[in-house]
Order: sequence, then structure tokens, then C-alpha cells
Amino acid sequence: IEQLLAQMQTTQQEQQSLQGQVAYLQKKLKGNGLDHPPCWADAQTGAVEYLYTITLYEKQMHITAAWPKHRLTDLQSIPNAHNLAGKTLSQAQLAQQVQPIFAWSKAHNCRHFVRIKDDQATSKSAFKKQMLAIEAYFYKYLQR
Repeated sequence: IEQLLAQMQTTQQEQQSLQGQVAYLQKKLKGNGLDHPPCWADAQTGAVEYLYTITLYEKQMHITAAWPKHRLTDLQSIPNAHNLAGKTLSQAQLAQQVQPIFAWSKAHNCRHFVRIKDDQATSKSAFKKQMLAIEAYFYKYLQR
């Protein structure tokens, strides 16, 4: 009986440790700033599928289509998403034109991901301002 009680106490201590680890990992996952899942992810691998690639310049940004071909049908259901590709916009123009896309993602409880590139001539200040503008609507991957 003493042996069983000792084993039970050891098991309870292990259980408490594991519960703490689970709580830590859950807290860590919530703290990554990504409160929503990606709108598009590969069904087999779970890898994020990108909506756009956005190149940052000093006073504007250029938006290029980055969606996979198999997402063309899905793209049609997102207002203004197809029209934005190929445009060069200021921050103010981006804020106006991306609203329907952002509203769609909010309604579907997800966020679209974009790739970010910067032109070598873009100043650090302009880069930061444009990144903040983009982060208001999209999750981003910064290409190096």
C-alpha cells in the first residue's frame, strides 16, 4: 500500500508539471500576435498561401498577385482582391482599396497573408510607416 501511495504521489506531481507545461505553451501560442488563422492554407501541409507580394518604395507600394492558381475561384468571392493586383498605391489609397478585402477576412474570422519586399532605396522611416499600414489589414512575411 505504501508503494502504491508513493507511485500515486509521483504521478500526481508529474501530472501537475505537464499541466503547467501545457498552460505555458498555450500562453506562448496566444502571444505570437496572430489572433486569426490564415484565410488560405495548403490542405495537406498547412503552409500559408499568400494573397499578394507587396514591394515597398519611398512613397508608395506596388502590389503583385501571389495567390496560387488553385485559389482563382476562391479569389472571386473576395471583393476587390483581383483588382488590387498590379497597382501601385500610396498608404492612403491602400487603406481605401483594401477595406473590402479586410471586411471579408473579418467576416470569415481569418487574415490574408502577404509577402513584403523593400526597394533598396526605401528609407527606414518610410519602410516602418508602410509596414504599419500593411499590418493593419494583413499578416505579413518579410522576404529577406
